[in-house]
Amino acid sequence: MDYFQRGVLIRYVRIITYVSFETSNGWTEPREAIIDTGGPISIIPHRVWQGSRYGFYYNVETEIPVGGRPAMGRFGQVTLRVHDVEDGERIPPSLTLKADLLSDDSYPIILGFEDFLTAVTLYSNFPQQEAYLAFPPISSE
Repeated sequence: MDYFQRGVLIRYVRIITYVSFETSNGWTEPREAIIDTGGPISIIPHRVWQGSRYGFYYNVETEIPVGGRPAMGRFGQVTLRVHDVEDGERIPPSLTLKADLLSDDSYPIILGFEDFLTAVTLYSNFPQQEAYLAFPPISSE
């Protein structure tokens, strides 16, 4: 349904962050990623994970339902870190995520709930147009 044509205001909101991926030589340059509060698993396009350190849970390509049109990929894991756009010097600890590693580049980086939003706290204040992530304190053990 086209709400706009019917005179109904619907806000389309995206929460964006910047992440870099672990490689055998360090970390990639930061890339834009969408935080999907309703997506269970992260989605990583081929151009991103192919140069990163990754692993497959299942080395079988399957159809992955993403946003109404399927994509092909494998279920695996990658390690990333979030970059603080306010303070570029401050980089939180890395996170290893379960993710669908796509066979192509048909989708952007999408960070889902499992291993991302279960590891950090997302604060969102739409009227003030702000959102940020809070990371748990680093243990000194």
